Amino acid sequence: SLTLGTNETARIIIGGSGGVNFNSNDLTSVGTISSGAITSGSGTSSNTIKVQGGHASVRIDRASDSYDANLIFSTNDTINWRLWNDGNANTLQIRDEAQSGAIHTTFLSGGNVGIGETSPASKLHITGTSGGWDKHITIEHDGSDIGKILVDTDGMKFRNMSSGNGFYFRDSSNATSMIINSSGNVGIG
Repeated sequence: SLTLGTNETARIIIGGSGGVNFNSNDLTSVGTISSGAITSGSGTSSNTIKVQGGHASVRIDRASDSYDANLIFSTNDTINWRLWNDGNANTLQIRDEAQSGAIHTTFLSGGNVGIGETSPASKLHITGTSGGWDKHITIEHDGSDIGKILVDTDGMKFRNMSSGNGFYFRDSSNATSMIINSSGNVGIG
């Protein structure tokens, strides 16, 4: 390997495998070039970065909790999507930057997940903005067996999108305890 500077002030290190490491004044790495390019600061790179290995990782290390960490996906310098980690709140969000930074999904450090919800109050918290059947929960089996769950000002609604099928309530042995057929008739037992 080749080191430019002394052990106390090494700024550029070229390793035996051909990688190049750039260091700051306190010898922390600010960029590495190996099988691609990384540009530190506000520069951009047109090369591909490849992380390869048995346990390959990409680490974004903030200086403190008062800073945010971002992984940005863009096309021709136009940001499309962003994985955003808020350092103060310790949340991870998926943002649609093509839609003015609309937050689609939020993960809290305690394990709660919000879809359309930035402060999920349970393990899965879904917030829709419209009463339409396509704006809430869809459960699909094979493209033709589809069920929907919706909450609006009328209350909670369940819809079976497959013609002729009803709603079945089953016990742990898969025996039908109750059925509501497509005509609205209820069968118990």
